Amino acid sequence: MTAAAKKTTGRGRKHAAVEEGSADDYKLYSAARAKRELHNANLAEMEEHKKRDSLVEVEAVNKQADAAARAVRDAFLAVPDRLASLLVGRTEKQIAMELRKEIRQTLTNVSIKVGRAK
Repeated sequence: MTAAAKKTTGRGRKHAAVEEGSADDYKLYSAARAKRELHNANLAEMEEHKKRDSLVEVEAVNKQADAAARAVRDAFLAVPDRLASLLVGRTEKQIAMELRKEIRQTLTNVSIKVGRAK
């Protein structure tokens, strides 16, 4: 056997168990091998996207979404305490205007806070 023949031995050949088996065995082997190659290609593609920052981990997104939701909740739960004394003795129209103003301000503050958390 020449040196060139030794280098290519085993490449492109059927696995020994498949050579000894039937045509059905070869089909099963080929299907399994194709599935493995597709899986490896998908993993490589995901890794490439992750390195380009076009793919993020679900856990990281969930943590950020949870933090954003908590910031919104906390900001709105603080609104009644801030406004309670300001609204005493005001008309319904004045109360509505003050509530709208406070809600807008709260949304703006939360938006800034959540934007910085990225």
